[in-house]
Amino acid sequence: MKKIKFTIAIPTFNRLSKLKKAIDSILSQKISDQFEFNIAISNTYSDDSTYDYLNGLRKKKKFIIHNERKKEDKNILSQFINFRNLAKIIPADTDWVWWLGDDDYLYKKESIKIVTEKINENTNNKNIPLFIHACHPERASSKGQCVTDTIMKLCEKFGYHEMLGWMSSIILKKDVMIKVLNESTKNMNYLDDNDKEIASCFAHSASILKNFHNKKGLFLDLGLVCNQDEKQTNDTKKRWENDNVANRYFKIIDDFFEIRDVVKIKTFQKPFFRYQGYHIWDHLGEYLIRKAIIIGRKCIDEQRLVNEYEYELINNRWMKIVKIAELLDDLETQKLLGFTFQSGLNYTNLYFNSLSEEVINDFLLKFRQILCITNYKKTIVNE
Repeated sequence: MKKIKFTIAIPTFNRLSKLKKAIDSILSQKISDQFEFNIAISNTYSDDSTYDYLNGLRKKKKFIIHNERKKEDKNILSQFINFRNLAKIIPADTDWVWWLGDDDYLYKKESIKIVTEKINENTNNKNIPLFIHACHPERASSKGQCVTDTIMKLCEKFGYHEMLGWMSSIILKKDVMIKVLNESTKNMNYLDDNDKEIASCFAHSASILKNFHNKKGLFLDLGLVCNQDEKQTNDTKKRWENDNVANRYFKIIDDFFEIRDVVKIKTFQKPFFRYQGYHIWDHLGEYLIRKAIIIGRKCIDEQRLVNEYEYELINNRWMKIVKIAELLDDLETQKLLGFTFQSGLNYTNLYFNSLSEEVINDFLLKFRQILCITNYKKTIVNE
């Protein structure tokens, strides 16, 4: 049997200590005669010691490095440039590309070996998979299943974000990965609050599903890749703030409508919208409550009223969440979603008009508690 050639593709920015752990987890993989691998790394704009470290790796076997010290454009995220550069340096003879965040690592020393075995078990000439989801150990069940289906059906069964959201869980055929990397950087605007103009946080997910929804995928219910930090660090929180991640999350709703039009499905089943233990609308609604309270308290500190822009920002976001109801195949959930988030809009307007701490305690925080009730267990597959 032909050896499978993997490229582990890592975009990095100012995380040298974590990058080293990610690389170590790859280099410590147990070797097999079934596969071989190399490591492609793109570093753009880092101002720690990453540049010098990667220069030292250039001559070493297995490494393909793109390394830039200077920033081309202050209005472009290093992530976007890294994605474009990775698309250029992935070797032509690669079979599969495992996308790995610089703050994640391969959880088992047999991670690549296990993926290789599952590819060989599930490959035939007529129906070759082109997508694999490698599970986080805390999200994997004790069943250890390998679920085979179209990518669309995997998303409908287990969740769009669950299957395609976390970069480090995604393993793609080489040509597919290059297409996704390039498409994910077509819109590089991340600073605008206008949802029509801003780049989605999940452009890669939308690209995979729109282009390859009817192609075969594998969901490996096995703990193979893990994040290095158990909880979100202050550094990550600062990055998310600088990268405008919270606002860019709302673009996922536009992604849903685009996916619907491309795959020609009028509605989706509720599990499609799963977001970890919740639904995506719960996550977005909970954020809007926190954002409204921040805006209100800022107005109190500045001794002013909530301005028109702030009203419109929050109200438009609530109405955008309500639009998800149009995509649901369950009428009861449609009604509940519309009623729930119209209430959220009303509560935030009540607070903006009063700037009262009583409204926060009696309405907003209680509403937030409801949104934080989990709908799913921690594992992707029910035990």
